[in-house]
Amino acid sequence: MNKTVSISVFTVIYILGVSFVQNTFRNGHDVGTGILYLYSTLLYVISFIISFSIFGGNKKRKYIFLATSSLALLYYIYLWMPQSTMPYERIFYILWGISIYICEFIYLKQQKS
Repeated sequence: MNKTVSISVFTVIYILGVSFVQNTFRNGHDVGTGILYLYSTLLYVISFIISFSIFGGNKKRKYIFLATSSLALLYYIYLWMPQSTMPYERIFYILWGISIYICEFIYLKQQKS
């Protein structure tokens, strides 16, 4: 499986997991929560695609990947940390996002070798 397909597969896995949690454990139906869900999901998907599109190659690309993925994940975590009314969703979103990043990184690293 090449890089484009693996990025697409892991993006779909992330979206399916997030959609399941949003539909099952949604904390109310207010506009603010809906905007948070939409914004954090779009931010994650776009940063995931950009980060792993850069992945590989020479040292410069590795440093750019490290910088973009680190900044994107830190901002993603920053979005969810103040959400005290959603303690379980907050933990899920943070751990789910980080685990998908790690799985994709491990997969692409093994494909490279």
